Amino acid sequence: MIEIDNIIISLLQEKDVEAIIRLNTDFFAAQEPTNRALGIPLEKYERYARHITNKALSEGIILSAKVEETNSLIGFLICEDDCRHLVQGLTGDNEVWKTIQPEIEMVELLEQPLRLKNYFSTGDCLRLMQGGVFPQWQRKGILSKLILYALDISKSKGFKIAIADCTSEISASALTKLGFEIINSLSYSTYESKHGNPFAALIGKRYLMKKDL
Repeated sequence: MIEIDNIIISLLQEKDVEAIIRLNTDFFAAQEPTNRALGIPLEKYERYARHITNKALSEGIILSAKVEETNSLIGFLICEDDCRHLVQGLTGDNEVWKTIQPEIEMVELLEQPLRLKNYFSTGDCLRLMQGGVFPQWQRKGILSKLILYALDISKSKGFKIAIADCTSEISASALTKLGFEIINSLSYSTYESKHGNPFAALIGKRYLMKKDL
């Protein structure tokens, strides 16, 4: 646990699981451009968020940010071991799996050059999977603090690198300031898959970022 400017960053406690799921659903379903493009219904996204949050408790790293004075949750970060993806097991929920498939396929294509150059074992590569901060607490460096703490934890566990895919230039720029570098990108307007291009209306690129630990 760390405390910075009256904000407490710590590993998630089980009593806060439901609050994290609500924040994840509200943040990603409403604000992430790729989720908006797919038009994922909140009910389906909530099932996805519940699955990865519960799995992250035992298989990943999940952090929360709280205001010290009120103990209110204002942000979160979910990370996974690149060899133990948190979406595993979602195939049992066919409705949700089918809905998020275009997103998974784009990320797989984005990461393809990394896979061709590297072979990762369990405990080698940490993926920053999802993070969010309530709108009124954004632009205060809280997500950056969550990321830096997660990197410290992962380094102490022996992870060698961290990766993240960024859905906009804004998030890519933020990670660059934390020492990440862009290693690949895909343009939304020219992307194609067996589902066509559900992201064609989006502007800009999706970036794959990497940082040695």
